[in-house]
Amino acid sequence: MLKYCLLHRGSLSCSSPSHQCSPSCSVCDKTFFPLLMKEVQEVLGCFNDRVRRLLQVHLASGIKKYLFRLRYGPHSQSHHSMVLEGQKLVVYIYMNAVAIRKILKKYDKRHLSRKGIAFRNRLQTLHCGLLQSPWLIELVALHLNLEEEEGIATEMSAKFTYNFEGPKPTISTTLSDVVAVEFDLTCPICLELVFDPVCLGCGHVFCNSCACSAD
Repeated sequence: MLKYCLLHRGSLSCSSPSHQCSPSCSVCDKTFFPLLMKEVQEVLGCFNDRVRRLLQVHLASGIKKYLFRLRYGPHSQSHHSMVLEGQKLVVYIYMNAVAIRKILKKYDKRHLSRKGIAFRNRLQTLHCGLLQSPWLIELVALHLNLEEEEGIATEMSAKFTYNFEGPKPTISTTLSDVVAVEFDLTCPICLELVFDPVCLGCGHVFCNSCACSAD
């Protein structure tokens, strides 16, 4: 679908470099976008699960800490190992986000359409964008906490920053020279720095108490 239109796959003209699919090819659209959505959900699910496990290992105490040690090995509870694992996960989610953006751009170019842009906007609306995951916020926060507590410095340390002094508390990560993701930590209800944060289906982060009282 990125090299040729499925509708014209068997035609001789398909081998021509100038061949383009029609802008409204339902055959390609109905095949390509469901497959891509499935891939996005799998990548996001893998990322969320690994970050969740990393946080569980970090926060575990008592018998849970011992069980995690048996399950994942003693190295899994090393703060330095956690920092490195967190950095790998950030690179993983960023590289997949870049790949999806390039795939959609190539699809639009091949099909002379804007369906790829519309799909990316739909991901943003559904809060399914890879860089929208609330677990990315948790990962950046964990990285900052471990660095501050243990004095761990790595080559990626400068890419994770926070600002709680300004009018809008934020944490951010610089993923490349041109891509930076900033997360607003202001609770939309009390307008203060989120405390015991929870992320709802709408994609916004609230104080746990504010979310419960609003319900």
